[in-house]
Amino acid sequence: MESPRTCDVISRKNCVLYSLGTEKIISMVGEKYKEILYLNIIKMAFSKSFYFEKINPKLIENTFELFKIKHYLKGETVLKSGYKLSSKIIIVIEGNIINEKVNKTICKRYDIAFEDELTNESEDKLNFDLIADPDCLIVKADKNKFFKMLGGDYNDTIKKSTALESLNKIPIFKHLSYDKLEMLSKMVKTNNFDNGTRVITQGEIDYKLFIIKSGTIDVFINDNYIRTLNKNEFFGERALFYNEPRTATAIANGKVECFSLDSQELKLILEEKLTQYLKSRYFLQDNSIDIKDLDFVRELGKGNFGSVCLVNSRKNKFYYAIKTMEKKQIDLEMLHKNIEMERNILLKIDHPFIVKLVKTIKDSKNIYFLMEYIRGKELFDVIRAIGLLNNAQTKFYGCAMLMAIEYLHEKNFIYRDIKPENIMINENVIILFFLFFFRVIRK
Repeated sequence: MESPRTCDVISRKNCVLYSLGTEKIISMVGEKYKEILYLNIIKMAFSKSFYFEKINPKLIENTFELFKIKHYLKGETVLKSGYKLSSKIIIVIEGNIINEKVNKTICKRYDIAFEDELTNESEDKLNFDLIADPDCLIVKADKNKFFKMLGGDYNDTIKKSTALESLNKIPIFKHLSYDKLEMLSKMVKTNNFDNGTRVITQGEIDYKLFIIKSGTIDVFINDNYIRTLNKNEFFGERALFYNEPRTATAIANGKVECFSLDSQELKLILEEKLTQYLKSRYFLQDNSIDIKDLDFVRELGKGNFGSVCLVNSRKNKFYYAIKTMEKKQIDLEMLHKNIEMERNILLKIDHPFIVKLVKTIKDSKNIYFLMEYIRGKELFDVIRAIGLLNNAQTKFYGCAMLMAIEYLHEKNFIYRDIKPENIMINENVIILFFLFFFRVIRK
């Protein structure tokens, strides 16, 4: 922070420390490194707050411009008697704020001052001065402007954050941009149901997706009990895309609170291509598909272990790729562990830039990998057709690949066969990894 150290730090026994100097930080993140550090500290303060921990970190980022930074010397007055406790969001970055008269620390490092008063719209005021001890670094923001930027009062903000978190857990939504998710969160409604109330009814048509906020819901098909849904589980997502009767009945088991999202409102904010993308992700989450549901269309390729074919589902009219591997060939080459590893890895991966494994199926002769079908060409063939990529194209494709690689690394996987032949460009010019015979090692 470009100021003298305020205390000595002495090791009491042998220690090994990591250090990172200012010059190194600047070389990595640029001259605005302080702003990045302050933003991370602000988010950290909110994350450890009893009242504010549920506010989505992305929402906090949006308010960063409101916070003003001020340095106070030891003994300098930070807040004067008469200060209204609920008027500002105050976070201590360094030092402490104390009541000198009784030598009591009121707010320490990474604390948000007067949280209870901020959330309860208190009219209380200080009846004593607060000073810095030792030197203090503090950020402040006007409370009303803060919540206005978040889109409502404290309770509205918590509801919005909870809705954002719930939407982000739904597979078809989790890869949407934050801006789109925030728009969806504003459209989420809260519904309360008493015990025994029908939330949806089999055979009826409605247009809502439900996410359980609290309580449990029992699901029935033709009056036969199927399963019980618990907190954070969702149902009715097919209604977002299709105007068709419900296939099951959902009944509240006790008092239940749900979030709901209407498909008619969804269409207002999603472009046609994005809606089609969400539909495709919905089908790629459907692991109820079986071999008997698939119609052969054509062969896409052939390898040492079997073939890859294009198939169409009679259930949902969606196209998939299916990789067939002969069991006798796997036995001959003793590749059981390799196939099992590939299956386990691919089932853990769900990213828009990586080909999706829907499920694996087996019969007496073969093992089948039901995969996302990529309608496109290998990057190798694209480069041969159009020539070397220009600067903009290289950056675009390179960034897409890096995003996929970053995702794999977060999952502790390393992909060891990155080359143009293993990268597909689909009809929407989005990069996907062609992960047949996925070569990986655990990090």
